[in-house]
Amino acid sequence: MNGGSLRRIEQAKSCFAALGNIAIRSQFGGYGLLADGTMFAVITEGELYLRATESLETAFRERGMVNMTYLKRGVPMVMRYYWVNEELWRQRRELCALAWQALCETRKEIKVKKSCNGRLKDLPNIDASLERQLWRAGICNIYDFRLLGGQR
Repeated sequence: MNGGSLRRIEQAKSCFAALGNIAIRSQFGGYGLLADGTMFAVITEGELYLRATESLETAFRERGMVNMTYLKRGVPMVMRYYWVNEELWRQRRELCALAWQALCETRKEIKVKKSCNGRLKDLPNIDASLERQLWRAGICNIYDFRLLGGQR
């Protein structure tokens, strides 16, 4: 763990203690922050990124927050995590409110995904990426997928 990330982790744990039991785990070449088992943020290279769901992305962008980019096997992957700048760190109430929103929205998203019967990626020729695209289109489970069938 590098010094910048270690300091940022301690700062984040202190700041977000009210969100629940804050735990750290290795994630995306950095460290995931979990509140009572739900990951809501990532710290990498000493920087904090809050997780955004579809409903939060616009609000984060309006604040000037930018996406985290993660290199996976040398290919840049744009993630749904948004950078927290030093100005936002100085506005602790605002930062905690955004983190709380990120946590609540993430929990809602997880609940919706768990309510879907049968993982689409378990079907032949469907990987996790295609499964996410189908979720965005409102197809959450194998039953819905088969019900809609092929389109001409």
